[in-house]
Amino acid sequence: MRRIAFASLVTGLLAVACPDAPTGVWGVPSRSEAGGTAQVRVMTQNLYVGTDVDTVLTALMTPNQDDDLPTLVYALGILARTDFPARAAAIADEIAQVRPHVVGFQEVSEIHVDLTALGGPKVDLEFLPIIEAELAARGLHYTVAAINKNIDASPAPGFRLVDHDAILVNTDLANIN
Repeated sequence: MRRIAFASLVTGLLAVACPDAPTGVWGVPSRSEAGGTAQVRVMTQNLYVGTDVDTVLTALMTPNQDDDLPTLVYALGILARTDFPARAAAIADEIAQVRPHVVGFQEVSEIHVDLTALGGPKVDLEFLPIIEAELAARGLHYTVAAINKNIDASPAPGFRLVDHDAILVNTDLANIN
């Protein structure tokens, strides 16, 4: 019962908090088992896929194939420059400073592109394992409490984008048993 109540609280907080800002930290009063007050710190962060996915999907889904490869190569260049692993390290640093009980992530992407048959690159980028590794490298113990899939698009061979939202809970601070 306590786990359901906690998950409901977190889901409600993130639903209210997420649309207003790409990142934020909130302290939410709650009652502890001893009857005193405590704070539940909640953080939300849009991870940003890192490139203009809509332009790529549009190019891949139109009958004109002349724009497919140039659009995809251009988008992959932007993806490389936005450097999710470096951004994940900075996000993990912020989490280490704030130490929230709960973190909600939006745009938790999986990007799989294989252009090797055309002499291009192969990209396999999965945001959640990267952010989890960055948190673990800082000695932080967060576990995935909830995840939902928003998009799973494979508009062309060798190209797949999966978008999730995820809620991570600090197992050192949150009693979710």
